[in-house]
Amino acid sequence: GVAESRGAKLCLNPNSEMRKIRPLTTACTMMLSSGLTYGAPSPNGFFEFTSVTHVTPAPNTELRGFHFVTSTVVGGRRVAWGAAIRGELVAVDLASEASPTVIYNRQDPGDTAELSQSRTILWLPGGRGKNPPSSETNGSTVGTQGVFVLGTRGMELINVSNPTNPVTLAVVNFTNNTHSSVDADAERSIGSRQTKHIHGGEADNYMAMNGLAMLEQSGAGPGATSVVVVGSSLSGPLCAVQIDVGSSQGATSGPSTGTSVIMKEFGRWVGPLQSFDIDTFNSTSDGRLLAVVSPRGGTLLTMVSVTSAADRGRVLPTAEWTVHSKVANPAGWPTSTGCNRVRVHPAGFAFVSCFAPTLNNVHVIDLTLSQPKIIKTFKYVDEQPTGMLIVNSVLFVAGGRDLMAFDVSDPSNTTVLASCGAPCGKIMTSTGQNAHSLDHFYDPKLEAHFLALTAQIDNNLGVVRIVDPFIIALLERDSAASR
Repeated sequence: GVAESRGAKLCLNPNSEMRKIRPLTTACTMMLSSGLTYGAPSPNGFFEFTSVTHVTPAPNTELRGFHFVTSTVVGGRRVAWGAAIRGELVAVDLASEASPTVIYNRQDPGDTAELSQSRTILWLPGGRGKNPPSSETNGSTVGTQGVFVLGTRGMELINVSNPTNPVTLAVVNFTNNTHSSVDADAERSIGSRQTKHIHGGEADNYMAMNGLAMLEQSGAGPGATSVVVVGSSLSGPLCAVQIDVGSSQGATSGPSTGTSVIMKEFGRWVGPLQSFDIDTFNSTSDGRLLAVVSPRGGTLLTMVSVTSAADRGRVLPTAEWTVHSKVANPAGWPTSTGCNRVRVHPAGFAFVSCFAPTLNNVHVIDLTLSQPKIIKTFKYVDEQPTGMLIVNSVLFVAGGRDLMAFDVSDPSNTTVLASCGAPCGKIMTSTGQNAHSLDHFYDPKLEAHFLALTAQIDNNLGVVRIVDPFIIALLERDSAASR
Protein backbone atom coordinates (compact mmCIF):
# COMPACT_ATOMS: atom_id res chain seq x y z
CA GLY A 1 0.00 0.00 0.00
CA VAL A 2 0.90 3.66 0.31
CA ALA A 3 2.79 3.16 3.55
CA GLU A 4 5.05 0.51 2.13
CA SER A 5 5.94 2.70 -0.86
CA ARG A 6 7.35 5.25 1.57
CA GLY A 7 9.46 2.64 3.31
CA ALA A 8 7.52 3.01 6.56
CA LYS A 9 6.10 0.47 8.95
CA LEU A 10 2.28 0.56 8.86
CA CYS A 11 0.51 0.87 12.22
CA LEU A 12 -1.61 -2.22 12.80
CA ASN A 13 -3.87 -0.25 15.12
CA PRO A 14 -3.61 3.48 14.26
CA ASN A 15 -6.54 4.44 16.50
CA SER A 16 -4.79 2.94 19.52
CA GLU A 17 -1.54 4.62 18.56
CA MET A 18 -3.15 8.04 18.22
CA ARG A 19 -4.98 7.85 21.55
CA LYS A 20 -1.70 8.48 23.30
CA ILE A 21 -0.41 11.95 24.09
CA ARG A 22 2.32 11.16 21.67
CA PRO A 23 6.02 11.97 21.78
CA LEU A 24 7.34 13.95 18.84
CA THR A 25 8.42 10.83 16.98
CA THR A 26 6.68 7.56 16.31
CA ALA A 27 7.82 4.27 14.86
CA CYS A 28 5.05 3.90 12.32
CA THR A 29 2.94 5.74 9.77
CA MET A 30 -0.74 6.48 10.34
CA MET A 31 -3.31 5.36 7.77
CA LEU A 32 -6.83 6.77 7.96
CA SER A 33 -10.00 5.00 6.84
CA SER A 34 -9.92 7.08 3.65
CA GLY A 35 -6.68 5.32 2.68
CA LEU A 36 -4.55 8.44 3.09
CA THR A 37 -1.32 8.04 4.98
CA TYR A 38 0.23 10.51 7.39
CA GLY A 39 3.60 10.45 9.09
CA ALA A 40 4.80 11.38 12.56
CA PRO A 41 3.97 14.65 14.31
CA SER A 42 6.10 17.64 13.40
CA PRO A 43 9.40 17.81 15.32
CA ASN A 44 8.33 21.36 16.24
CA GLY A 45 5.27 20.13 18.15
CA PHE A 46 1.55 20.18 17.49
CA PHE A 47 1.05 23.97 17.23
CA GLU A 48 3.30 26.92 16.39
CA PHE A 49 2.91 30.47 17.68
CA THR A 50 2.16 32.91 14.87
CA SER A 51 1.15 36.29 16.32
CA VAL A 52 -0.58 38.20 19.11
CA THR A 53 -2.50 41.50 18.83
CA HIS A 54 -3.25 43.60 21.89
CA VAL A 55 -6.28 45.87 21.76
CA THR A 56 -6.37 48.94 24.00
CA PRO A 57 -7.56 50.13 26.42
CA ALA A 58 -6.54 47.23 28.61
CA PRO A 59 -9.33 45.99 30.89
CA ASN A 60 -9.02 45.53 34.61
CA THR A 61 -9.96 42.30 36.37
CA GLU A 62 -13.66 43.14 36.27
CA LEU A 63 -13.98 44.68 32.83
CA ARG A 64 -12.68 41.81 30.76
CA GLY A 65 -11.61 42.06 27.13
CA PHE A 66 -12.12 39.69 24.17
CA HIS A 67 -14.91 37.23 24.92
CA PHE A 68 -15.48 35.71 21.47
CA VAL A 69 -13.73 35.46 18.11
CA THR A 70 -14.86 34.44 14.64
CA SER A 71 -13.47 35.04 11.15
CA THR A 72 -14.47 35.34 7.53
CA VAL A 73 -13.01 36.12 4.10
CA VAL A 74 -13.86 39.60 2.81
CA GLY A 75 -12.61 40.69 -0.59
CA GLY A 76 -10.04 37.92 -0.62
CA ARG A 77 -8.61 38.74 2.81
CA ARG A 78 -9.20 37.02 6.14
CA VAL A 79 -10.75 39.19 8.86
CA ALA A 80 -11.18 38.13 12.49
CA TRP A 81 -13.97 39.68 14.53
CA GLY A 82 -13.71 39.97 18.30
CA ALA A 83 -16.55 40.71 20.69
CA ALA A 84 -15.52 42.13 24.06
CA ILE A 85 -17.40 42.39 27.34
CA ARG A 86 -16.76 46.13 27.55
CA GLY A 87 -18.99 46.49 24.51
CA GLU A 88 -16.27 46.55 21.84
CA LEU A 89 -16.57 45.06 18.39
CA VAL A 90 -13.11 44.74 16.83
CA ALA A 91 -11.98 43.71 13.34
CA VAL A 92 -8.45 42.43 12.78
CA ASP A 93 -7.01 41.97 9.27
CA LEU A 94 -5.29 38.57 9.08
CA ALA A 95 -4.08 38.90 5.48
CA SER A 96 -0.70 38.22 7.04
CA GLU A 97 -1.19 35.90 10.00
CA ALA A 98 2.19 36.92 11.37
CA SER A 99 1.38 40.66 11.46
CA PRO A 100 -2.34 41.26 12.07
CA THR A 101 -3.72 44.80 11.88
CA VAL A 102 -6.68 46.29 13.77
CA ILE A 103 -8.89 47.89 11.12
CA TYR A 104 -12.03 48.60 13.17
CA ASN A 105 -12.66 49.12 16.89
CA ARG A 106 -16.09 50.17 18.14
CA GLN A 107 -16.05 51.03 21.84
CA ASP A 108 -18.77 52.02 24.30
CA PRO A 109 -17.18 54.38 26.84
CA GLY A 110 -18.64 55.34 30.20
CA ASP A 111 -19.23 53.90 33.65
CA THR A 112 -21.84 51.46 32.37
CA ALA A 113 -19.78 50.28 29.41
CA GLU A 114 -19.84 46.69 30.60
CA LEU A 115 -23.61 46.71 30.31
CA SER A 116 -23.19 46.66 26.55
CA GLN A 117 -21.88 43.13 26.93
CA SER A 118 -20.72 42.18 23.43
CA ARG A 119 -20.29 38.48 24.19
CA THR A 120 -20.84 36.27 21.16
CA ILE A 121 -21.25 36.24 17.37
CA LEU A 122 -23.31 33.96 15.10
CA TRP A 123 -23.25 34.14 11.31
CA LEU A 124 -26.42 33.94 9.27
CA PRO A 125 -26.53 30.97 6.84
CA GLY A 126 -23.85 31.57 4.22
CA GLY A 127 -22.61 34.59 6.14
CA ARG A 128 -19.00 33.50 6.51
CA GLY A 129 -18.32 32.95 2.85
CA LYS A 130 -16.14 30.02 1.79
CA ASN A 131 -13.35 28.64 3.97
CA PRO A 132 -11.69 25.73 2.11
CA PRO A 133 -10.99 22.93 2.62
CA SER A 134 -13.74 22.72 5.25
CA SER A 135 -17.40 22.36 4.35
CA GLU A 136 -18.36 26.00 4.84
CA THR A 137 -19.94 27.40 1.68
CA ASN A 138 -21.42 30.63 0.43
CA GLY A 139 -24.89 29.13 0.42
CA SER A 140 -27.67 30.08 -1.99
CA THR A 141 -29.52 32.62 0.13
CA VAL A 142 -29.57 36.14 -1.27
CA GLY A 143 -28.25 38.84 1.03
CA THR A 144 -26.79 36.88 3.95
CA GLN A 145 -23.09 36.86 3.12
CA GLY A 146 -21.16 39.06 5.51
CA VAL A 147 -24.00 39.30 8.04
CA PHE A 148 -23.88 38.13 11.65
CA VAL A 149 -25.79 38.47 14.91
CA LEU A 150 -23.90 40.08 17.80
CA GLY A 151 -25.10 38.96 21.22
CA THR A 152 -25.28 41.91 23.63
CA ARG A 153 -27.99 42.84 26.15
CA GLY A 154 -30.11 41.86 23.18
CA MET A 155 -29.18 40.97 19.61
CA GLU A 156 -27.73 43.25 16.95
CA LEU A 157 -27.83 42.26 13.27
CA ILE A 158 -24.74 43.65 11.53
CA ASN A 159 -23.54 43.67 7.92
CA VAL A 160 -19.73 43.47 7.97
CA SER A 161 -19.17 43.10 4.22
CA ASN A 162 -17.06 46.24 4.53
CA PRO A 163 -15.06 45.42 7.68
CA THR A 164 -13.88 49.01 8.15
CA ASN A 165 -17.46 50.29 8.17
CA PRO A 166 -19.94 47.74 9.57
CA VAL A 167 -23.63 48.63 9.24
CA THR A 168 -26.22 47.82 11.91
CA LEU A 169 -29.34 46.46 10.19
CA ALA A 170 -31.58 45.86 13.20
CA VAL A 171 -31.50 45.66 17.01
CA VAL A 172 -33.71 43.84 19.52
CA ASN A 173 -33.09 44.55 23.21
CA PHE A 174 -33.99 42.21 26.08
CA THR A 175 -33.65 44.60 29.01
CA ASN A 176 -37.07 44.03 30.59
CA ASN A 177 -36.38 40.75 32.31
CA THR A 178 -39.06 39.59 34.73
CA HIS A 179 -37.18 36.43 35.73
CA SER A 180 -36.58 36.95 39.47
CA SER A 181 -34.78 33.79 40.57
CA VAL A 182 -31.20 35.04 40.16
CA ASP A 183 -29.22 34.73 43.38
CA ALA A 184 -27.47 38.10 43.27
CA ASP A 185 -25.15 37.52 46.23
CA ALA A 186 -23.91 34.21 44.85
CA GLU A 187 -23.51 35.61 41.37
CA ARG A 188 -21.52 38.61 42.53
CA SER A 189 -18.68 36.26 43.47
CA ILE A 190 -18.42 34.42 40.14
CA GLY A 191 -15.57 35.08 37.73
CA SER A 192 -15.38 38.39 35.90
CA ARG A 193 -18.91 39.48 36.70
CA GLN A 194 -18.17 41.29 39.97
CA THR A 195 -19.71 44.73 39.37
CA LYS A 196 -23.12 46.05 40.29
CA HIS A 197 -23.80 46.51 36.60
CA ILE A 198 -23.77 42.76 35.97
CA HIS A 199 -25.64 41.21 38.88
CA GLY A 200 -27.09 42.46 42.12
CA GLY A 201 -29.84 45.04 42.43
CA GLU A 202 -30.22 45.40 38.68
CA ALA A 203 -30.22 41.68 37.93
CA ASP A 204 -33.94 41.41 37.25
CA ASN A 205 -33.76 44.14 34.61
CA TYR A 206 -30.62 42.91 32.95
CA MET A 207 -29.84 40.53 30.10
CA ALA A 208 -26.66 39.47 28.36
CA MET A 209 -26.50 36.86 25.59
CA ASN A 210 -23.60 34.56 26.51
CA GLY A 211 -24.28 32.07 23.69
CA LEU A 212 -26.29 31.98 20.45
CA ALA A 213 -27.82 29.15 18.41
CA MET A 214 -29.73 29.16 15.13
CA LEU A 215 -32.82 27.25 13.97
CA GLU A 216 -33.55 27.52 10.26
CA GLN A 217 -37.19 27.49 9.22
CA SER A 218 -38.74 26.17 6.02
CA GLY A 219 -41.20 27.99 3.77
CA ALA A 220 -39.28 31.26 3.43
CA GLY A 221 -39.63 31.26 -0.37
CA PRO A 222 -37.11 31.18 -3.24
CA GLY A 223 -33.89 33.04 -2.47
CA ALA A 224 -35.07 33.93 1.03
CA THR A 225 -34.26 32.63 4.48
CA SER A 226 -36.03 32.62 7.81
CA VAL A 227 -34.24 31.73 11.03
CA VAL A 228 -34.91 31.85 14.74
CA VAL A 229 -31.83 32.82 16.75
CA VAL A 230 -31.90 31.84 20.42
CA GLY A 231 -29.67 33.46 23.02
CA SER A 232 -28.69 31.99 26.39
CA SER A 233 -28.80 34.84 28.89
CA LEU A 234 -26.81 35.24 32.09
CA SER A 235 -30.03 36.00 33.93
CA GLY A 236 -31.61 32.71 32.90
CA PRO A 237 -34.24 32.96 30.15
CA LEU A 238 -33.68 31.83 26.58
CA CYS A 239 -34.36 34.87 24.39
CA ALA A 240 -35.29 34.42 20.72
CA VAL A 241 -35.58 36.62 17.64
CA GLN A 242 -36.85 35.79 14.16
CA ILE A 243 -34.81 37.06 11.21
CA ASP A 244 -36.24 37.08 7.69
CA VAL A 245 -33.89 37.98 4.84
CA GLY A 246 -35.15 38.45 1.30
CA SER A 247 -38.74 38.71 2.50
CA SER A 248 -41.24 40.34 0.14
CA GLN A 249 -42.25 42.62 3.02
CA GLY A 250 -39.51 45.26 3.06
CA ALA A 251 -37.86 46.50 6.21
CA THR A 252 -34.38 47.93 6.75
CA SER A 253 -31.82 48.10 3.97
CA GLY A 254 -30.21 44.71 3.61
CA PRO A 255 -26.68 43.58 2.87
CA SER A 256 -27.27 43.81 -0.86
CA THR A 257 -29.34 46.24 -2.91
CA GLY A 258 -33.03 45.54 -2.75
CA THR A 259 -32.76 42.85 -0.08
CA SER A 260 -35.04 43.39 2.89
CA VAL A 261 -34.15 42.40 6.45
CA ILE A 262 -36.65 41.96 9.25
CA MET A 263 -35.61 41.10 12.82
CA LYS A 264 -38.19 40.97 15.57
CA GLU A 265 -38.57 39.44 19.01
CA PHE A 266 -39.80 35.85 18.79
CA GLY A 267 -40.26 35.24 22.51
CA ARG A 268 -38.63 34.17 25.79
CA TRP A 269 -38.56 30.91 27.66
CA VAL A 270 -37.76 30.78 31.37
CA GLY A 271 -35.56 27.75 31.76
CA PRO A 272 -32.45 26.95 33.83
CA LEU A 273 -31.12 29.20 36.58
CA GLN A 274 -28.77 31.07 34.27
CA SER A 275 -28.04 29.84 30.75
CA PHE A 276 -24.39 30.20 29.80
CA ASP A 277 -24.29 28.51 26.40
CA ILE A 278 -26.53 26.86 23.85
CA ASP A 279 -26.37 24.62 20.76
CA THR A 280 -28.83 22.69 18.60
CA PHE A 281 -29.44 18.97 18.04
CA ASN A 282 -31.66 17.38 15.39
CA SER A 283 -33.04 14.29 17.11
CA THR A 284 -34.23 11.54 14.76
CA SER A 285 -37.18 10.78 17.02
CA ASP A 286 -38.00 13.98 18.89
CA GLY A 287 -37.51 16.87 16.46
CA ARG A 288 -35.08 19.70 16.98
CA LEU A 289 -33.75 20.35 20.46
CA LEU A 290 -31.70 23.00 22.20
CA ALA A 291 -28.80 21.93 24.43
CA VAL A 292 -28.34 24.43 27.27
CA VAL A 293 -25.64 24.48 29.95
CA SER A 294 -25.76 26.36 33.24
CA PRO A 295 -23.05 27.12 35.81
CA ARG A 296 -25.42 26.71 38.74
CA GLY A 297 -28.47 24.85 39.99
CA GLY A 298 -27.20 21.27 39.98
CA THR A 299 -28.12 20.55 36.34
CA LEU A 300 -25.22 20.13 33.94
CA LEU A 301 -27.25 20.05 30.71
CA THR A 302 -30.89 20.78 29.83
CA MET A 303 -32.38 19.62 26.51
CA VAL A 304 -35.32 21.74 25.31
CA SER A 305 -37.86 20.70 22.64
CA VAL A 306 -38.55 23.56 20.23
CA THR A 307 -40.23 21.80 17.27
CA SER A 308 -42.51 18.87 16.85
CA ALA A 309 -41.08 15.66 15.42
CA ALA A 310 -43.59 15.87 12.56
CA ASP A 311 -42.82 19.47 11.56
CA ARG A 312 -39.13 20.20 12.10
CA GLY A 313 -39.24 23.16 9.74
CA ARG A 314 -41.34 25.32 12.06
CA VAL A 315 -40.09 26.53 15.41
CA LEU A 316 -42.85 26.39 18.00
CA PRO A 317 -43.85 29.56 19.91
CA THR A 318 -41.73 29.84 23.06
CA ALA A 319 -44.83 29.24 25.20
CA GLU A 320 -44.88 25.70 23.77
CA TRP A 321 -41.22 24.88 24.41
CA THR A 322 -40.75 22.10 26.95
CA VAL A 323 -37.94 20.40 28.83
CA HIS A 324 -37.07 17.22 26.96
CA SER A 325 -34.47 15.82 29.40
CA LYS A 326 -31.80 16.82 31.89
CA VAL A 327 -28.35 15.63 32.90
CA ALA A 328 -27.61 16.23 36.58
CA ASN A 329 -24.23 17.24 37.94
CA PRO A 330 -22.02 14.27 38.82
CA ALA A 331 -22.24 13.07 42.42
CA GLY A 332 -20.24 15.19 44.80
CA TRP A 333 -20.46 18.42 42.83
CA PRO A 334 -21.82 21.41 44.77
CA THR A 335 -24.94 22.98 43.24
CA SER A 336 -22.93 26.14 42.56
CA THR A 337 -20.77 24.22 40.07
CA GLY A 338 -21.77 23.71 36.48
CA CYS A 339 -20.72 24.13 32.87
CA ASN A 340 -19.84 27.08 30.68
CA ARG A 341 -19.78 25.81 27.05
CA VAL A 342 -21.54 23.18 24.96
CA ARG A 343 -21.04 21.97 21.39
CA VAL A 344 -23.15 19.21 19.84
CA HIS A 345 -21.78 16.71 17.32
CA PRO A 346 -24.26 15.80 14.54
CA ALA A 347 -24.00 12.13 15.56
CA GLY A 348 -25.79 12.97 18.80
CA PHE A 349 -23.09 13.67 21.38
CA ALA A 350 -22.68 16.84 23.41
CA PHE A 351 -19.32 18.10 24.60
CA VAL A 352 -19.43 20.37 27.66
CA SER A 353 -16.68 22.19 29.55
CA CYS A 354 -17.06 22.67 33.30
CA PHE A 355 -14.96 24.21 36.03
CA ALA A 356 -14.83 25.10 39.70
CA PRO A 357 -11.93 25.89 42.09
CA THR A 358 -10.80 22.25 42.12
CA LEU A 359 -12.45 20.95 38.95
CA ASN A 360 -11.63 21.51 35.28
CA ASN A 361 -13.30 18.92 33.05
CA VAL A 362 -14.49 18.19 29.53
CA HIS A 363 -17.44 15.79 29.44
CA VAL A 364 -18.94 13.72 26.60
CA ILE A 365 -22.72 13.21 26.85
CA ASP A 366 -24.65 10.66 24.77
CA LEU A 367 -27.82 12.40 23.53
CA THR A 368 -29.07 9.37 21.60
CA LEU A 369 -30.23 7.70 24.82
CA SER A 370 -33.78 8.21 26.12
CA GLN A 371 -32.10 9.64 29.21
CA PRO A 372 -28.84 11.33 28.13
CA LYS A 373 -25.84 10.67 30.33
CA ILE A 374 -22.12 11.36 30.65
CA ILE A 375 -20.11 8.60 29.00
CA LYS A 376 -16.59 10.07 29.25
CA THR A 377 -14.77 12.68 31.30
CA PHE A 378 -11.41 14.27 30.55
CA LYS A 379 -9.37 16.46 32.87
CA TYR A 380 -8.54 19.72 31.15
CA VAL A 381 -4.83 20.45 30.83
CA ASP A 382 -4.99 23.88 32.50
CA GLU A 383 -7.88 25.76 34.17
CA GLN A 384 -11.35 27.15 33.41
CA PRO A 385 -12.05 25.69 29.94
CA THR A 386 -14.46 28.13 28.27
CA GLY A 387 -13.71 28.02 24.54
CA MET A 388 -15.08 25.13 22.48
CA LEU A 389 -15.13 24.45 18.74
CA ILE A 390 -15.86 21.40 16.55
CA VAL A 391 -14.21 21.37 13.12
CA ASN A 392 -14.95 18.21 11.16
CA SER A 393 -13.42 15.40 13.27
CA VAL A 394 -11.58 17.58 15.80
CA LEU A 395 -12.84 19.18 19.01
CA PHE A 396 -10.78 22.11 20.28
CA VAL A 397 -11.16 23.29 23.89
CA ALA A 398 -9.46 26.46 25.21
CA GLY A 399 -9.09 27.82 28.73
CA GLY A 400 -6.57 29.40 31.04
CA ARG A 401 -3.33 29.66 29.07
CA ASP A 402 -3.69 26.55 26.90
CA LEU A 403 -5.89 24.53 24.56
CA MET A 404 -6.52 20.84 23.88
CA ALA A 405 -7.45 18.94 20.71
CA PHE A 406 -9.61 15.80 20.73
CA ASP A 407 -10.34 13.20 18.04
CA VAL A 408 -14.14 13.04 17.68
CA SER A 409 -14.28 11.01 14.47
CA ASP A 410 -16.07 8.48 16.69
CA PRO A 411 -17.68 10.72 19.35
CA SER A 412 -18.59 7.75 21.54
CA ASN A 413 -14.87 6.97 21.76
CA THR A 414 -13.44 10.48 21.94
CA THR A 415 -9.69 10.56 22.55
CA VAL A 416 -7.11 13.21 23.38
CA LEU A 417 -4.80 14.27 20.56
CA ALA A 418 -2.66 17.09 21.90
CA SER A 419 -2.34 20.26 23.93
CA CYS A 420 -0.77 23.54 22.85
CA GLY A 421 1.52 24.55 25.72
CA ALA A 422 4.19 27.19 25.14
CA PRO A 423 2.88 28.56 21.79
CA CYS A 424 -0.46 29.43 23.42
CA GLY A 425 1.30 30.78 26.51
CA LYS A 426 2.63 33.60 24.34
CA ILE A 427 -0.96 34.73 23.71
CA MET A 428 -2.50 34.10 27.13
CA THR A 429 -0.09 35.26 29.82
CA SER A 430 -2.43 35.77 32.80
CA THR A 431 -3.89 33.01 34.93
CA GLY A 432 -7.63 32.62 35.43
CA GLN A 433 -10.46 32.66 32.91
CA ASN A 434 -8.24 33.89 30.08
CA ALA A 435 -8.44 31.84 26.86
CA HIS A 436 -12.14 32.19 26.17
CA SER A 437 -12.92 31.51 22.51
CA LEU A 438 -11.30 30.13 19.38
CA ASP A 439 -11.98 29.83 15.66
CA HIS A 440 -10.43 27.77 12.88
CA PHE A 441 -9.46 29.10 9.46
CA TYR A 442 -7.48 27.91 6.46
CA ASP A 443 -5.03 29.94 4.36
CA PRO A 444 -5.08 28.54 0.79
CA LYS A 445 -1.92 30.40 -0.18
CA LEU A 446 0.07 28.76 2.59
CA GLU A 447 -2.07 25.60 2.52
CA ALA A 448 -2.10 25.90 6.28
CA HIS A 449 -4.61 25.61 9.12
CA PHE A 450 -4.73 28.18 11.91
CA LEU A 451 -6.60 28.84 15.15
CA ALA A 452 -7.50 32.35 16.28
CA LEU A 453 -7.77 32.62 20.09
CA THR A 454 -9.02 35.28 22.48
CA ALA A 455 -7.22 36.08 25.73
CA GLN A 456 -9.99 37.67 27.75
CA ILE A 457 -7.94 38.99 30.69
CA ASP A 458 -5.00 40.16 28.55
CA ASN A 459 -7.34 41.61 25.89
CA ASN A 460 -5.32 39.83 23.20
CA LEU A 461 -6.25 38.15 19.95
CA GLY A 462 -3.68 35.55 18.96
CA VAL A 463 -3.03 33.08 16.15
CA VAL A 464 -1.38 29.67 16.25
CA ARG A 465 -0.67 27.43 13.29
CA ILE A 466 -1.64 23.76 13.41
CA VAL A 467 1.40 21.77 12.31
CA ASP A 468 0.59 18.22 13.43
CA PRO A 469 -0.17 16.09 10.33
CA PHE A 470 -2.69 13.87 12.08
CA ILE A 471 -4.77 16.78 13.37
CA ILE A 472 -4.65 18.31 9.90
CA ALA A 473 -5.77 15.00 8.40
CA LEU A 474 -8.78 14.90 10.72
CA LEU A 475 -9.65 18.48 9.81
CA GLU A 476 -9.64 17.68 6.09
CA ARG A 477 -10.81 14.10 5.81
CA ASP A 478 -14.61 14.48 5.84
CA SER A 479 -17.36 16.99 5.18
CA ALA A 480 -19.04 17.19 8.59
CA ALA A 481 -20.30 20.65 9.46
CA SER A 482 -17.90 22.83 11.46
CA ARG A 483 -18.75 25.55 13.91
